Amino acid sequence: MRKQQHLTNDMRSILIQWLIDVSIEYGLVEETVFLAVHYIDRFLSVMSVVRDKFQLLGAAAIMISVKVEDVIKIPPEDWSMLTANAYTTRQIIRMEQFIMNVLKFDLRPPTVICFIRHICARYDFTKDTLLLSTYVAELTLLDGNKYIEYLPSKLAVSAIVLVRHVLNESEPYFENLQFCCGYSCEEIKSVMIQMYCTLCEACGGKFQSIERKYGDKVSEFLATINRNNMNFFA
Repeated sequence: MRKQQHLTNDMRSILIQWLIDVSIEYGLVEETVFLAVHYIDRFLSVMSVVRDKFQLLGAAAIMISVKVEDVIKIPPEDWSMLTANAYTTRQIIRMEQFIMNVLKFDLRPPTVICFIRHICARYDFTKDTLLLSTYVAELTLLDGNKYIEYLPSKLAVSAIVLVRHVLNESEPYFENLQFCCGYSCEEIKSVMIQMYCTLCEACGGKFQSIERKYGDKVSEFLATINRNNMNFFA
């Protein structure tokens, strides 16, 4: 975002919120949104974008990620409609081509969700751990200025260990998990604290759509968060 003269972190958050709302409407898998955000951030790291073309970038990025990751087919005409016809189908297709050229067709990077699913499957963690870790990871997308500096693997293990702490799991970061992930407790501590603060702010506001998306289980989880403190980071 430091390269962008016309965009702000708040504008980035608004665009990602729109992508999440679209994903909910069409029932897209979580990985699709994470890929789209990854494409957007990589594009912004090398190209300057003016304000009135920012949503065009977002629409084209998620159109690519749907083709890469999802089973649902969404035609370009639908993306034009979803932008309230702010852009034509032709503009969206041309932006799609432009993004792929800038990214050199490198469209399958490992995302936070990839790491979360791999770790949870490897250690047979509960469905609640997988669901809530995914929820925490999705919250970090909207607070990108706080988390964009961290590798996806670090965000993934931080989310999982934080969730296991809050769920009062025994040995939230046991030795084998720590060895597998490659991060010490001290290395993920600051990220977990940031995530905990994001969770404490998650009721309402820009996070409402995500909370509704994940349902009652997340509401129960947030209620637990609000009664806790950060003593488990000591």
